[in-house]
Amino acid sequence: MRKDKKIACLMFAVGEIYEALGIIAKKSFEAFHPDVDLFYITNENIKDFKYYDKLEEFGLGYGKLFYANEIMQTYKYEKIILLGADTITCARLDEFIDNNKSDMIGTLDYNIGLEYRENPSQKPLDFYTPMHSLNTANFKIGTLWMSPTELKALTHIDPPQVSIDYIDASEQKKQLIVRAPSHLTFGDLERASQSKDFSYAIPIGATQFNADVICFNGKKMLQDITYTCENGLIPRTNFNEQMIINMFAWWEGHAKLRNIRTDYQPHTRLSAFNDWWNNREPYKVVMADGPWPSSTVSYNVRSKNHNLHSHPPPGAPDRLPYWHRKTSTFYVEEEKLFVPFSGEDEPCFIFYSGLPTPDKQIKVWHYCDSFGSGLKGLVDSGTRAPAAEKIINQYIHLLFNEDTKKFFKEQCNSGDFFEKEFKIK
Repeated sequence: MRKDKKIACLMFAVGEIYEALGIIAKKSFEAFHPDVDLFYITNENIKDFKYYDKLEEFGLGYGKLFYANEIMQTYKYEKIILLGADTITCARLDEFIDNNKSDMIGTLDYNIGLEYRENPSQKPLDFYTPMHSLNTANFKIGTLWMSPTELKALTHIDPPQVSIDYIDASEQKKQLIVRAPSHLTFGDLERASQSKDFSYAIPIGATQFNADVICFNGKKMLQDITYTCENGLIPRTNFNEQMIINMFAWWEGHAKLRNIRTDYQPHTRLSAFNDWWNNREPYKVVMADGPWPSSTVSYNVRSKNHNLHSHPPPGAPDRLPYWHRKTSTFYVEEEKLFVPFSGEDEPCFIFYSGLPTPDKQIKVWHYCDSFGSGLKGLVDSGTRAPAAEKIINQYIHLLFNEDTKKFFKEQCNSGDFFEKEFKIK
């Protein structure tokens, strides 16, 4: 990387919950990145940007992307990192800093699929994202794309046969019948591939990106995201800005598996978006922490999930105990924080026997516990603050082990945050 490369980081710590959490997000990022300019947005300075006027219409999630675009344009940065205020930076983000070629460097969300819906009354539309697939010398299936419906079907304990769309090496749309009985081994796969039996495939994980830990190189992609939003080509959907990020990352392959004119009715804006997209060059997109099984780093929520798909929903009484099964296993080695990889990380249809599955260095911890669901405009509704306090205090007193809390203090500049009760003023 050129030493004079201008890099910025943007955090939105807006509302009393995120202002209280954002203190550690800010301190930890600065501890590892003294050479990066941090734009830390709170209620005090949020009006200092021209795109403030768009927040009422689009909301804070979209607003982060608009502000990032404005910062890149105004201050002539070449790279910008977006981090949520509910993150803790645990290392230098080399996968972001050192990659100057990709338009976007994304990080993995939970192993779930995206469903597109413009309003609650509409039937959701499955959005295809690529699944990493196992290719051996004799078993090559091209790029596998999987919808949420197919993904859910395959995560049953006794999964049925599922027909999955994919694109082969010659860019032709094809289908593959996937089965995954729990006794299947890597050796079985090898034998099946050698006998040309294509009834088995190994998806390694969905590639939905999480919008709270992401990096952009150059101005092009953020400019295009802002343009499509301002011109009504992308509506506000159930996944908000996360849907936009994934549409821009995966539309090229997704559109090949859909009949835009029929499948997207009454989602008429998607047809308009597709018309606009057809006149663009595809973006260069990579994952910082994927494919997950072979990755050596974790940049987002997968470090907390001991089963990549079926975690309890927000508000469920077993949600935090579920996270504890993984967070309690975090360990520190050579001043780095790690999460071990184990067989429990796999839905029943994934098999990695004989393949490298290293433990992951946690470079970004992301709470991702729906703290913003009570955010109305620029102030908290008041209903989420007590719940947020309870959740964070359970992390402090139960979910994080002592080595992890010590690491946060010594390496991430958290001070006494994890030694006392968390209270939102």
